[in-house]
Amino acid sequence: MKELQRGFRASCLLSVSVVSVLLLWLNITARPSMAATQTVPIGVILDLGLNSVLGEMIYNSLALAIEEYYSVNNRTATKIDLIVKNVSRDDIFTAATAASYLMRTKKVHAILGPQTSEQARYIVKLGEKYQVPVIWFPITGPSLLLPPSPSSIYSDEGLNCFQFRAIADIIKAVGWQSIVPIYEETEYGSHLLLCLSNVLKDMGVQMANVTAIASKLEEPRVMFLRELYYPNQVQAGYFTDYLSVRMDMQGALGVRPVGLNKTAEERKKIVSIFSKKFKSDLSIYGWWAYHTIEALAMAVEKQGAENNGTKLGEGIRATNFTGVSGVHFNLRNGQLDQSVLEVYNVIGDRERIIGSWSPKTGLFQNHDKEGFETSSEYQLKDPLWPGDTLDKPPKLRIGVPTTNSFPEFLNVYNSTKLHFDGLAINVFSKAVEVLAFSLNNYEFVPLPNQSRSHNTSYDDILCRQMKEEDLDAIIADITIVASRTKCVDFTLPYLDSSVAMVVRVTKTSTSKRILLKPFKWSLWLILGAIFVGATIIINALEIIRADDDLRLINNPFLVYKIDVMDNFKSATARWMVILTSFLFILVVQVYTAKLTSILTQGTINEPSFKNENEIKGGNVPVGYKKGSWVRGLLIDQIGLKDEQLKSLGSCEEYNEALSNGTVDAIFDETPYLILFLSRYRSRFMMTGPMYQTGGFSFAFPKKSGFTKHFSTAILNVTQEVEPYRVLMSQSSLPTSIEDLEFEDQNDIEIETSSLSISNIGGFYPVLTSIVVAFLFGLFIPSVPSVILKILNPSVIRWFWLLWSRARLN
Repeated sequence: MKELQRGFRASCLLSVSVVSVLLLWLNITARPSMAATQTVPIGVILDLGLNSVLGEMIYNSLALAIEEYYSVNNRTATKIDLIVKNVSRDDIFTAATAASYLMRTKKVHAILGPQTSEQARYIVKLGEKYQVPVIWFPITGPSLLLPPSPSSIYSDEGLNCFQFRAIADIIKAVGWQSIVPIYEETEYGSHLLLCLSNVLKDMGVQMANVTAIASKLEEPRVMFLRELYYPNQVQAGYFTDYLSVRMDMQGALGVRPVGLNKTAEERKKIVSIFSKKFKSDLSIYGWWAYHTIEALAMAVEKQGAENNGTKLGEGIRATNFTGVSGVHFNLRNGQLDQSVLEVYNVIGDRERIIGSWSPKTGLFQNHDKEGFETSSEYQLKDPLWPGDTLDKPPKLRIGVPTTNSFPEFLNVYNSTKLHFDGLAINVFSKAVEVLAFSLNNYEFVPLPNQSRSHNTSYDDILCRQMKEEDLDAIIADITIVASRTKCVDFTLPYLDSSVAMVVRVTKTSTSKRILLKPFKWSLWLILGAIFVGATIIINALEIIRADDDLRLINNPFLVYKIDVMDNFKSATARWMVILTSFLFILVVQVYTAKLTSILTQGTINEPSFKNENEIKGGNVPVGYKKGSWVRGLLIDQIGLKDEQLKSLGSCEEYNEALSNGTVDAIFDETPYLILFLSRYRSRFMMTGPMYQTGGFSFAFPKKSGFTKHFSTAILNVTQEVEPYRVLMSQSSLPTSIEDLEFEDQNDIEIETSSLSISNIGGFYPVLTSIVVAFLFGLFIPSVPSVILKILNPSVIRWFWLLWSRARLN
C-alpha cells in the first residue's frame, strides 16, 4: 500500500515537475517577445472626406499592409502604429497644424502624406525642423519647385517628368502634330503642363486649347471626362494618372510603371482581400502605399524604437526589395526609381497592355521573365481608339475648293487620281517645309463634296462646310473679308490684293490735233493772253517814253527782235522783253518734251470709263468673278444695281464679254485682273480707284493652334523674293506681277494727261510781281500823264489801224 502511495506521489510529482518545466519554458520563451515588441508611432495626414477616393484608398492600403506584414512577421521587436489626421486636401493651415501636433505632441517617427504639394511644402519644413522624415505619394505628385529636403522622401516617380517623355514618344509614333492637354488646376498640375510643353517643343508638337479642371469640383470633373470621351467625340486620349480608370474612357491610353505581376499568387491574394474588405479596386497608388509601409516597417525594425529621424530616413533610402505586386521598391535620391513604363489601353472595365517604354530603347512590345525588354522595336500594339475602332486617328483634313475658275491660283483635276496644283497649293507646301515642326500627316479634301452644288461660294465653304466636313484648314485663293472672320481665323496673306476696274481701251487718232495735245486748252489761252498782254505793254511803254507825239510800229511783235530792242527809249520795255522771252523759251522747251513723248507713243490710249461714277450714272453693265464676294461690294458700297451685274468665270469670258459689249467694265481683285491684263493688255486697261482688301490667305477653325504657325511660315516664304517668284512662275503667273500693275497705272497717266495751268503755276507770282514793281515803282509819279497819252486820239487811231490789219490778214 505504501509502495502504491509512494508510486502515486512520485508520478504526481513528476507530472507537476513536467508541467512546471513546460510552464517555465513557455514563460521564458514568451516573455522576451512581449518585452521586445515596441510600438512606433507613425503620423498619417490624408483627406478622408466623402469625395476623396484617393485618400480613402491610401489609408485602406496602409491599414491592410500593416495587418498583412505583421501577420507574416510576427516576431518583430517593433510594430508600426498609425495616428491618422483627416485634413482636407485644400486646407494648408490645418495640415501644417496637424503635422506640428503629431511631431511635437505624439512624437511620431515619420509622417505619411499629405496629398498635395501645397500642404507638403509646409510639412516638409516642419519635418526639417523636428528631424522627422516625410513620405508622401499623392495623385497630384510632388511639387516640381519643392526644394530637395533630407527629411522628405518621395514615393511618387513623377517628379522628373519621366512619364511625359514616354507620352511624347507615343505621340511621335502615332504622327500627331497637335494635342489638347487637360490638367488639374493646381500648382503641380501647372508644372506637369510645363513638363509636357518642354518635351513636346523639340518635336514641333503644339498644345492647342489647353484646358484646366478645377481641383475642388470632383463630380463635374467626372462628368466632363465622360462627355469628353464619349465615343467619336475625340480622336484619342492619354492620361498620366495611375488610378484605376472606371469612367467609360473608351479607347484612352495610359502610362504606368512596369512590374505589376498579375499572375503572382501573393498579389492575387492581396487584391482579393482588398476588394472584399473595402469594396474597391487596388490601384498602383494603393500598391505604393502598401509597399511604403513594408519599407518603413523594415527600416523601423533595423533602427529600433529610438526616435531618430535622420537614421530612419537613411534606413528608408537604403531599403531595396521587390513587393508582392511586382513593383521594385528602391528610393534613388529620395524618389521611387522606375526605369520602365508600360502603355495600356482602357477597354470598358478592362485594361490591355499594348507596349512599354524605357529611356534607352523608347517604345517596345515584349519583356523577358525578369521584366527587361527583349525587342527594341519602336512600336506599339494597335490600340482600340475612341469609337471602338482599331484605325489610327485620321490625318489632318485640308479642304481644297474645286470651284475655282482660275487654275493658276488653284487647280484640282483628275487624271488617274486627284491632283492639286496652283499658287495656293505651292505656297502651302512651301510653308509646311519651313514650319517650326514636322507636318506630314495630312490629306487634301476636295470641296464641295459630291452632294453639293459646284457653284458653292467661298462664304458657304468657310462658314458651313468647315464644320460639317470636320476640316482642320481650307487652302485656296481666299480673300480676308471682315464678315468671314466670324466663322474662321485667317493666316497672314500670302498675296496682296485690292478691288479695281478693267475697261476697254479707246484708241484716239492724233493726226489732226497732236500739236495741241501737249497743253490743255486752258493753258493755251493763258499763255496766249500773257504773250499778247506783254506785247501791248511793251509797245505802250515805248509810246509813252517817245519824245515826239507817236511812232507807229508796223508790226507790234517786232519788239522782240534784238535790233528793234536796241532802239528802245524805255528801260522798262527792255526788261519786259527779256522776261517775256524767258517765258517763251521755257514754254517751248516744255512743249517740245511733251510732244516728243506723245509722238513716241504713236496713239493716245484712253479708258472708256475713268471711274465708277461714270459706270453708276450710265446704268452700264458690269462683270464680276462668279461666286466672288465682290458682288456684295458692288451693290452695298459702290451702289450698283443688281440688274447691272453679270457673273463671269474665267479670263476668256472676261475677254469675250468686254469685246462683244456684254459688259463695259469688270470689277475684280487685282491678282485676277493682272493675270487677265498679262494676256490682253493691248486691248484693255485698269483704271479708277482701288478698294483695299486683306489679301489671299488660308483659313483655319476659330482658335486653331495652327494659325499662328502657318502665319509665321507664310511670312518666311513671302519675304524671300526670288524663291517666291519661282513659286509664281511654277503657277504660270506673271513673275513681275507687281511691276505689271505699276506700268499699267503709269501708262494711263501718260497717255491721257496734258499739262494744265497748275503745272506751271509757280511761274505766275514771279512774273506778276516783276510787272507790278516796274509799273507802279517807276511810273506812279507820272500816272496822270500816262493816262492822258493813252487816251490821245493818235494812240486810239494806232490801235484801230492795228486791229484793221489783223482783220485783213
